[in-house]
Amino acid sequence: MRKMFEPQLPLLQRWIDKPHALEYKLMSQVLDDACDAVQAVYACLMRQGQRADRGRATLTAEQVLRILVVKQLENLSYEQLEFALADSSTFRTFCRLPQGLTPTKSVLHRCLKGLDEACLQLVHQAVLSVGLNDGIESGDRMRADCTCTETNIHAPFDSSLLWDSCRVLTRLTHRARMVGGVTLPFTDHSRKAKHHALAIRNAKTQEQRTSLYIELLALTRQAIDEARRMAAALLEFPPAEPSAKWEARQVVEQRA
Repeated sequence: MRKMFEPQLPLLQRWIDKPHALEYKLMSQVLDDACDAVQAVYACLMRQGQRADRGRATLTAEQVLRILVVKQLENLSYEQLEFALADSSTFRTFCRLPQGLTPTKSVLHRCLKGLDEACLQLVHQAVLSVGLNDGIESGDRMRADCTCTETNIHAPFDSSLLWDSCRVLTRLTHRARMVGGVTLPFTDHSRKAKHHALAIRNAKTQEQRTSLYIELLALTRQAIDEARRMAAALLEFPPAEPSAKWEARQVVEQRA
């Protein structure tokens, strides 16, 4: 059984006297005027096959909308969101959860994942219309979602990116010499570039970091020039048979 609003709210809402709680209190007042957003959430949830007059009572559309706001603002996982709603009186007051109601992470996941793109767009429009009417927001600027995702790559520092570029170009140039049989003289700058990249990260002053960065840029440019000369030389020479050393290296890489 799904309802749009909780029919009876507590007479006394427990807002603590803290700046973070006061921010949620103001946001709660904004959402009180965004009835269109609640209606959009309710319509989206009802399209999942639930009934408004049958079944076990579950989260209302207003509660789902407010829980979504908490999850996005605090950047919480569903497990963390479950604990926050059970532990924090501020979050429970903002989400208007009655005493004894603590939604599990599976319920939270099912409700929030059920909100499609069209529903969220209507919610954004309803909240923006409230801001326009109250003079809080003009709607001229938009903040994009810049949420970071944990991955298995290192932080993309400028120095590390330059070192990676120099390292990869040097590796490709070595392979081109072994495969194409080009005897063009070549200087390997990858080891020196690695030394400069590590020195930049461990530099104590900005002056040291700047001078090392200029030298690293010069090494990267030299690696680029070497790769371009090698590419031009490969176009002039006919392809040769791969050397035994290159074939052995390919076998090792495939096994790894």
